[in-house]
Amino acid sequence: MRNIPAVVLLWLMLLAMPLHASASFRVVTEEWAPFNYQHDGQPAGFAVELLQAALTLLGEQPRIEFMPWNRAYLTAQKQPDVLIFSLARTTEREPQFQWVAPILGREVLLYRLARRPDIQPRTLEEAKRYKVGSNTLEDASTQDLLGQGFVLGKNLELVTGRDVQNIQKLMLGRIDLIPMTQLQLAAAVREAGFAVSDFVPTVALGAAGEEYYFAFSAGTAEARVATLRQAFAQLRADGTYAALLQKYTH
Repeated sequence: MRNIPAVVLLWLMLLAMPLHASASFRVVTEEWAPFNYQHDGQPAGFAVELLQAALTLLGEQPRIEFMPWNRAYLTAQKQPDVLIFSLARTTEREPQFQWVAPILGREVLLYRLARRPDIQPRTLEEAKRYKVGSNTLEDASTQDLLGQGFVLGKNLELVTGRDVQNIQKLMLGRIDLIPMTQLQLAAAVREAGFAVSDFVPTVALGAAGEEYYFAFSAGTAEARVATLRQAFAQLRADGTYAALLQKYTH
C-alpha cells in the first residue's frame, strides 16, 4: 500500500465509503474576509479556494452556504454531514467536531489605534482596564476573552459579526481594543478604507499553536472525514496550499 499514489488512495477510499455516506454533504461558513466571503455573489477567499481545490480532487461539488456564524456553528453541532470553516480548533471545541485539516495558524492579537499611545496594555490583565470589542458569543476570540476573565457589559462588548464594522467602531473611539489575526486585520482595514499602519498590536490572545480548521460535525461518517483529510494532504504535497497562501499574503 505504501507505493500506491495518493490520488489513487483517494478514489479507493471513496469506493469504500458506505452508500449512506455518499450523499452530498452540507458546507457552511460565514462572511469573514479574507478566509471566506462572497464576491459578486460567488464564494471567495483563501479558505474557500483551498476547499474548492480539495473538493475538485474528490469530484464533489457541494454548495457553500453563507450564514451568520451563530447559525453555521449550531448547524454543525446539531446535524451530521456538515462541514464548517474557518473554525478555530480550541480545547473546548476539541470533542465537539471531527477535525479535517488546518487552514492557517491562529495568532490573535489585541489591536489599538496608532493614535492612542495612552492605551498600552502589556498583559491581558492590564487589557481589562479597557473596552474590548469582539464578535458573537460563539466566536473563538470572545470565548478566549471570557475565559481570561473579561466581563460582558464591563470590559467586553459584543460589537457585530462584521470585522469592518468593528474597525469603524474602534476608529470612532467606541471601543479601545479589538482581537484579530494579522491576515484578518489587513483585509478588514482595506475594506474599511484605512491603512494597516493606523493600528498597533498589543498583547496576544489565545493559546499558542492554535489553528483555524475545516471540521465535520460529530455524526459524519469516518470514511468521509478521512477522504477529505487526504485530499487536503495532497494539496500540501503538490504545492497548491503554498501557492494560495502566497496569493493572499503578498
